[in-house]
Amino acid sequence: MADKVKDPVCGMEIRPEEAAAGEDHEGRTFYFCSKACHDTFVKDTHRYGHPATPRDTVLNQFSAPVHGALRGPTEARGVAGGRTLDRPPPHQHRRRWPMIRLPFAPLAAAIVAVGEVAYVVCVAAGALWPNVFGMRAFFPTIFPGFTWLDPLSFLLGLVEVALYGLATAAVASVAWNFVVDRTTKAAG
Repeated sequence: MADKVKDPVCGMEIRPEEAAAGEDHEGRTFYFCSKACHDTFVKDTHRYGHPATPRDTVLNQFSAPVHGALRGPTEARGVAGGRTLDRPPPHQHRRRWPMIRLPFAPLAAAIVAVGEVAYVVCVAAGALWPNVFGMRAFFPTIFPGFTWLDPLSFLLGLVEVALYGLATAAVASVAWNFVVDRTTKAAG
């Protein structure tokens, strides 16, 4: 197993055989943790493709965060040894927590369960303290057919909460999965 090398863009330690990309520059091979780091390197090989001078190393330890972790005051910005010292590309904060598709069933179950518990608690609070929470006026506006403290109406409210939860989960999972699919395709 090969020793780890440092991604010249973000500073992440990676094994060459696990690198997302590699690039030869001036007789030296550089390895990258992601396609985004590789693209950043290709756009500015002078900045990332030359070894740091001792002055760069000292300044860089105070100014360049590595994958979202600040190593010192970020005010120390500027140009040193031909390299601009600033933050690495914004994609680094996503490297540790990849976006995954959200399945409908667990999301729907969670939303419905929370909604049902909240509904029962609100009905109980409205029954115990009728003039405090204003549930008697509010529930009929959001639950069609609801009549306060009628057993069939209470069951109808439970069904309506479940339907609202399913609709919310359907919209949320479709929207989230759309974003995940677009982000995954963009990251390549």
